[in-house]
Amino acid sequence: MKEMDEFLKENLLPDCVPEKSLNASIVKKVKGTQNMKHRTWKLSVAAAIAILVVGSASAYAAYRYLTPSQVAEQITEDGALAKAFESKDAIMVNETQKTAGYDITLMGIVSGKNLSSVTSEAVDQTKTYAVAAIAREDGKAMPDNTDDNYQTFCVSALVHGKRFQNVNNAALNAGVTSFVQDGVQYELLECDNLEMFANQGVYMGIVESFGNESQAFVMNKKTGDYTVNKDFDGMKALFTIPLDKSKADDAAAEQYFEKIGGKENTKTAEKEKNENKAAANAGSKSEESLTSEWEQKFMKFRTLTSKKAQAYVKKHAEVVVQETCNAGADGSIHVKSDAGESDYNVSTYTRSASRT
Repeated sequence: MKEMDEFLKENLLPDCVPEKSLNASIVKKVKGTQNMKHRTWKLSVAAAIAILVVGSASAYAAYRYLTPSQVAEQITEDGALAKAFESKDAIMVNETQKTAGYDITLMGIVSGKNLSSVTSEAVDQTKTYAVAAIAREDGKAMPDNTDDNYQTFCVSALVHGKRFQNVNNAALNAGVTSFVQDGVQYELLECDNLEMFANQGVYMGIVESFGNESQAFVMNKKTGDYTVNKDFDGMKALFTIPLDKSKADDAAAEQYFEKIGGKENTKTAEKEKNENKAAANAGSKSEESLTSEWEQKFMKFRTLTSKKAQAYVKKHAEVVVQETCNAGADGSIHVKSDAGESDYNVSTYTRSASRT
């Protein structure tokens, strides 16, 4: 297998780009000679020659990678999504970008209702599914899910003119399912319908983890265009999705954005309400209530024995002012503190301190 990869890499001519129908024919032939359960390729000499004649990078990718339909078939069970990726409504992108030692390929996208749900239960709603393939540039295998270094990368849609902080995977109810086969990691993204944003423009960004989009990609505030941030050192692949503008729904898109904004405004208002309530509660304790609370603690202190009192003081007391008390034989108490000096009588002080 390795020798075949190297042979194809050395002989394929990137300048010769084939017709899509020819590529599709080759993929179909190769697909028919493989066993998906064991991934045992039976590539004939004739098929290899046909690929060499085609001589394109996309033909090599077709030989090496699964198709979006095959990826969906591996993840879902009823075959609806796999068939959708084979339909005329599917958009085959097959664009590869090199970044941080990886070859990132956005393979295909399809939208529709009643497709196999990957991450949610709302299969009756129109959802968009995107398949991406991630391989190491040096040819080494990607770690599988039994490896400690295995990770699911973040595949996220970005809408032209909308800040990532407002429209992201969380807002789009997105989720990603992934697996590794033959050293290539496949990511299947499911999110809310992206076709409604076709007139505005949609990007697909791929980074190592959710949240990196705000660093990896930059939106021009004037034009709304997203570009890759060259100063970001991590993985960053940004693709423009060629959505069918005839399927755009500007009214639905605007309503969707208002809904997202409404959720955000509600959360913000609720947060501010709770913060204000907490602040009001904290400031509602009057001097009288604080005094009563102190007196209760003081009365509890008076009931303790000497040793327990010392332990209680060490644990709970807060030094506010230091006092020196001198008790007389006649029951008088002379108190001297930073605030001044006072004289008390034991019987009078006891009655005063007993009030709650």
